[in-house]
Amino acid sequence: MFFVLAAFGCILIDRDASRAQLAGGVARRQGGPLGPRFGIRRWRVAAGICLGLAVATKWNAAWYIAGFAALITAWDIGARRAAGLTSFVRGGLREARWLPVTFIAVPLGVYLASWSGWFATSTGYYRDYAQNHGVHTPVISELYSLFQYHMQAISFGVGLKTPHPYQSQPWDWLLITRPVAFFYECYTGPVPGPSHYCPSGYKGAEWSQEVLALGTPAIWWGSMLALLFCLGWWLLHRDWRAGAVLLGVLAGWGPWFPLVTRTKFYYYALEFEPFLILSIVLCLGLILGPATASSLRRATGALIVGAYVLCVLLMFWYFYSVLAGQVIPYQDWLHHMWYRIGRGWI
Repeated sequence: MFFVLAAFGCILIDRDASRAQLAGGVARRQGGPLGPRFGIRRWRVAAGICLGLAVATKWNAAWYIAGFAALITAWDIGARRAAGLTSFVRGGLREARWLPVTFIAVPLGVYLASWSGWFATSTGYYRDYAQNHGVHTPVISELYSLFQYHMQAISFGVGLKTPHPYQSQPWDWLLITRPVAFFYECYTGPVPGPSHYCPSGYKGAEWSQEVLALGTPAIWWGSMLALLFCLGWWLLHRDWRAGAVLLGVLAGWGPWFPLVTRTKFYYYALEFEPFLILSIVLCLGLILGPATASSLRRATGALIVGAYVLCVLLMFWYFYSVLAGQVIPYQDWLHHMWYRIGRGWI
């Protein structure tokens, strides 16, 4: 999540910087109808580094490489069109020829560097696979062993179908129908603690302690409306901000839908959660209104925005006890379990 968001920040900076550079180049009539050439851009290299770190953390971040590559190519084409260049498509695609360097070679190099500890030792898992199968050429042997390691991991990851009590499907994630409980314990007596565990069949006063991976409902449920609005806003007005946010959600969420039988969990959605929040922020900005709006318009918008933000804060405060493992009375804990259809939050 962190590195994907950092990569997104890098391509946003590159978007602003390249548009300023493009405006200057067009004013000087550089590059003819295609516009000026930019070559390899430093902020795209920085984005490639962040994406490599993201993939090194969790493989499904690789979808953001393709998604962000398509996004910045669309931005390049759009920038040249806005600048009045007649061959804006060709000019934008010409800049895309550097993407194999910034969005393939750079992330791949960073990813391989993240395996430096595995390369430096002879005891890593599958480290000696190539040698055991007759491949002894330096470098080639290590890369072949790493390739076989990845094939094993991919086979396991895609084929993971073991039922789990806290598994959920992607279409459940925004609804938060099945968050994952990392810890739960029940205590008895006036001074709850490890020496007062609830015995089987106990019916007296109880205390509960839980660490539940639960997102703030005001954010997750509110994001569904925000995403629908952003989709309409992009279709009607082609707002690049709405399109970028939607792509950020799609790249992290969409690849999980075809894997219906694969065991999945709600916390997989953390990767695209920042884009859910960005969709809400975009909508809040539109509710707040432009700086040129009337005082009444701004005041009304600020009241609505402030009420929503206060709701988020209060809801987070309310659920904090079951996020942080605080010991609370059982009935209080049960009141926090808003969703009880099926197994729900319990």
